[in-house]
Amino acid sequence: MSGVLSRRQQALGHVRNEIERVALVQEKVRRLSFELNAGAADRTALLASSIRIAEADAACRRSLDDLQQNRIDLFRALRGAEPATPSKP
Repeated sequence: MSGVLSRRQQALGHVRNEIERVALVQEKVRRLSFELNAGAADRTALLASSIRIAEADAACRRSLDDLQQNRIDLFRALRGAEPATPSKP
């Protein structure tokens, strides 16, 4: 049970970090689009930033999936069953 709870804290931390990362990348892209409209940036930089948004979003979704799996493990532990996710050494 303690392992499940500690993994939950880690998962929550990862989700918070990934949400902050997505917001930061989105803000950078927003600024870059203003620069592009002003003629001060290259279009390829905006496309590369869009890829970074997609990567950050995918990482955020993986973190949310890990948190959901942890929630399932917590319910299993409360019912006396073994967690579906093995403990990491």
